[in-house]
Amino acid sequence: MKRLITEISTLQTCLPEGIFVRHSNSRLDVLKILIIGPKDTPYEYGFFEFDLFCPLDYPQSPPKLQFRTTNNGRVRFNPNLYECGKVCLSLLGTWDGEPWRPKTSTLLQVLVSTQSMILCEQPWYNEPGRERVPGQEQSDEYNLEVRYWTLQHAILPWVNAFNASNPDPQHVMACLGWGQCWGDVVQTHLIANAHEIYSSNLKVAQVAGDSRKGRDLHNSLLNMRSALAKHGYLT
Repeated sequence: MKRLITEISTLQTCLPEGIFVRHSNSRLDVLKILIIGPKDTPYEYGFFEFDLFCPLDYPQSPPKLQFRTTNNGRVRFNPNLYECGKVCLSLLGTWDGEPWRPKTSTLLQVLVSTQSMILCEQPWYNEPGRERVPGQEQSDEYNLEVRYWTLQHAILPWVNAFNASNPDPQHVMACLGWGQCWGDVVQTHLIANAHEIYSSNLKVAQVAGDSRKGRDLHNSLLNMRSALAKHGYLT
């Protein structure tokens, strides 16, 4: 428990931009994580939620991380993020690579690795063996899909749940199934980035042109613009 308290104190002061942590004072071993998709990735501006649990023998055993932004188990955002919520990361013991080391590995490392190595610029290549595939066409196509999923499932539900001025707790519960844990983060992020969310994705949709995925992205953007305006984020 002493190690966990120390690590949580570190998280309160050393989290990089785009990672947010909440925990109960009575259950320090259970944390809620929100990672905002990094800019210049197909995940940019999206809200990606995780549950993190530290087992009784932590840090001898690694923490467990569960991905929640799956559209009720229907969307796989990344080769490392399964529809069931499984997160594949070597530090968690669920992927090849650098293992968890009880004396030196930390929760902060897990969160930073998730942000940088999973929510990355070209997630298609996270699947082993794809680095040998010539060209970049399949990665580009996959990025269009991920952008569409991000708009539909990692941004739009949050826009509809939180008004720019005064969110209604009952409305938030009806939209997302839980309370206002991230209300302040979501509002601040959307107020600051609403125009960029629309404009950056519009550029990608225009490049994609009249392809099916390009049309899907464009139609999703129309819904996004309408929702952002309706809830006070675009004027």
